[in-house]
Amino acid sequence: MRLSLRSVFSLVLIAMSTGVCLAQVQTGTPPFGSYGGGPDTVNLGNNDVRWVIPVVHKPGRGTDFAYDLTYDTSVWYPVTSGSTATWTPNKLGWVASSPTGGGYVTYKSQTKTCRFFQENQWVTETYTFYSYWRYVDAFGTSHVLNGGIQDGGAPDCGPATSATLPTNDGSGYQLAVPDPYTLYTPRGASALLDSGTFTDRNGNKITQSAGVYTDTFGTAALTVTGSGTPASPYFFSYTPPSGGTASYSMKYTAYTVKTNFGCSGISEYGPTTNNLVSEIDLPDGTKYAFTYEATPGFSGDITGRLASVTLPTGGTISYSYSGGSNGINCADGSAATLTRTTPDGTWTYAHSQVSGTHWQTKITSPADSQNAGSIGDDTLVDFQQDSNTTSGTSNTFETQRLGYQGSSSSGTLLRTTTICYNANTTNCTTTAVNTPITQRNVSTILPGAANLQSQSVYKYNASGSLLEQDDYDWGSGAIGSLLKKTLIAMATLGNNITASRQSVIVCSGSGTASACGGTGTVVSQTNYNYDETAVVGTSGTPQHVAVTGSRGNLTSVNYYTNGTNFLTRHTTYFDTGKAQTITDVNGAQTTVTYGACGNSLPTAVSEPLSLSRSMTVNCTGGVQLTVVDENSQTTTSGFTDPYFWRPASVTDPTSAAANMT
Repeated sequence: MRLSLRSVFSLVLIAMSTGVCLAQVQTGTPPFGSYGGGPDTVNLGNNDVRWVIPVVHKPGRGTDFAYDLTYDTSVWYPVTSGSTATWTPNKLGWVASSPTGGGYVTYKSQTKTCRFFQENQWVTETYTFYSYWRYVDAFGTSHVLNGGIQDGGAPDCGPATSATLPTNDGSGYQLAVPDPYTLYTPRGASALLDSGTFTDRNGNKITQSAGVYTDTFGTAALTVTGSGTPASPYFFSYTPPSGGTASYSMKYTAYTVKTNFGCSGISEYGPTTNNLVSEIDLPDGTKYAFTYEATPGFSGDITGRLASVTLPTGGTISYSYSGGSNGINCADGSAATLTRTTPDGTWTYAHSQVSGTHWQTKITSPADSQNAGSIGDDTLVDFQQDSNTTSGTSNTFETQRLGYQGSSSSGTLLRTTTICYNANTTNCTTTAVNTPITQRNVSTILPGAANLQSQSVYKYNASGSLLEQDDYDWGSGAIGSLLKKTLIAMATLGNNITASRQSVIVCSGSGTASACGGTGTVVSQTNYNYDETAVVGTSGTPQHVAVTGSRGNLTSVNYYTNGTNFLTRHTTYFDTGKAQTITDVNGAQTTVTYGACGNSLPTAVSEPLSLSRSMTVNCTGGVQLTVVDENSQTTTSGFTDPYFWRPASVTDPTSAAANMT
């Protein structure tokens, strides 16, 4: 399934599955993943390479504006329709990570019947059940949702016709279904996928209409035009702090796309003409340039997998695919062996299925002065694929990492790291891992005469928030004693806010304090309290709506000095979520005035001891131009760069200027 930039404008694509996905490589950067590379990101669990190219990042009121272009090299996955399996493109184009949420929703439908006894007779109702929900976010990461709904055909005994479905992958997302879909983040923000509106927990909005994105200041932060063809590239236009108009352009070339992977029982794709991105031009005249892998045995055709990226700086990162069946794992479409060549050397990632859900990636780094000749260092990383997936995309979780000096066959083992999940502590490399992840036991062994071993244990709630961390000392031949235990309680708030901490208690390894669960002595405790005081209303604030119920504003923090005594810092807020007053633990108060950009940016700060400072800002870019300090001395920043958010000069109170080009 492809999500083009055009469909990002409508922000949601609802799909009914017409075939069975045998397996699909997880793209993006899912929670609990293992990654390498840079500036690209290599998912070590499936050899997917992710590129993120920033277009506009601009400060905002409560929510910053960020628009990026993303691409993943995992293009193909096998889909069975009837008795035929075919290579199907996941996406052949780039995806925009929209600040208003973006992404799309998929589900499956089934016809079911429900029979019940009513008024002395059996009654049968038939309904359509919608399940296997997935939310694929604007970064391309697929999130499985738990639960399902019906169409209303069985009101007497079927499931509900609407629900808010949670994810099980640790992202903390929730999705209200059916259409119109509302996505909730663990911080309490919501995205109306149909309308292109993102609202944070204090009512600050970013909206999109017909390709024009309006930020929380009420200004057009970005305008996207074009249709994604060679004759009509996409243009991403914005106004930098210096004024005027700057644009990125995404240019396309028509390619003949065909696969020739030679996997038994899977039909090839193409040849089919597709428009693929060949370059992205930056407003300063530099550019990214892209090439694609040639199809084996078919001159002039390409597979659609990325072959090289030439950076604006002139450096090139290239990719080649080998091993498996013409460079692919037939089980899920992942790259079998990825060779990644950078200006600093060549890395290889050999990814293979050991058995069932057990996969392994062998990473070979470039040669260095520590190894003779052309030998690099090997790292063997074992993974378990999420078993809590009925079909399609699933995450991979690292279970073991062996780091060698030299090759894994003849080199020296330097470090062993084992990760066990969900309270399992035996045979961790071969034991299935099921989401949600509730616990990770991370053990490290340093081979040698001392055979040093240590461990950290992490425990999570259903939303992926850390609840407990236990850190153990190094021991010889066995894990050492408990050094520190950190206990975290999450606040119970409304409006789908699930990621706010209520308290953090740090315990030493010895003692029996009840607050430490009977193991340890309290050495630190901090309590966090929310929404204790009413917000102060503002007027004339653009892109802002009223909020009822929880906001999750941190109004006080208790710093414990002993078991019962504590010091407290207080904060009051405007209805925008911006802090109005901050009162420290000694009662000294700081007051902030937001007089610029629609009550968004500070223009004056009144401090204790009758001190104050003031600022001027540029609302086009959301940047500070001048600050007058407590001694009435002025520092000025100049933003004359015609393209980006880069200061051109800084003049200090002595009139000494630093100029940047």
